[in-house]
Amino acid sequence: MILEELLLKNYRQYKGENRIEFASKKEKNTTVIVGNNGAGKSNLFAALNWVLYGTEAGTELQKETVVNKAALREADNGDRVVAEVRLKFVHEGERYIITRQVGALKQAKEDPVLDEPEVVFQRIPPKGGAEIIHIRRMNAILPQNAKQYFFFDGEQVLERF
Repeated sequence: MILEELLLKNYRQYKGENRIEFASKKEKNTTVIVGNNGAGKSNLFAALNWVLYGTEAGTELQKETVVNKAALREADNGDRVVAEVRLKFVHEGERYIITRQVGALKQAKEDPVLDEPEVVFQRIPPKGGAEIIHIRRMNAILPQNAKQYFFFDGEQVLERF
């Protein structure tokens, strides 16, 4: 599995659209995320877990914390704010896009009404277009019980030493 691009839209502290292009070339194949405390490194890790498995780093999604609070505050009553994470990757020569999103309807003087999260998993054939595939295919590509060996929070590694 070679990660190509991660898009975050109104996900946690990432207001608006934010994009990361991963180093995916044979010669340049390492991406390192560095930042101050509170800059969002752990939430990038949570976003990868959420888009792939619907959980955030092994815990069940708390969907009320996913939608960016500032975007919700700035929305008009009756507007829907959508938090979205999209990951483009290549596996065994095939290109995939997985998108997971959850919407929140802003209401006056009440907590927003949250939708159930939705996921769309697509295989992109070489000639273009898109083929919707079942999310269970993700477990064949990178089984959830093996993800800890490929995606891990570096801060937790440092704490163990």
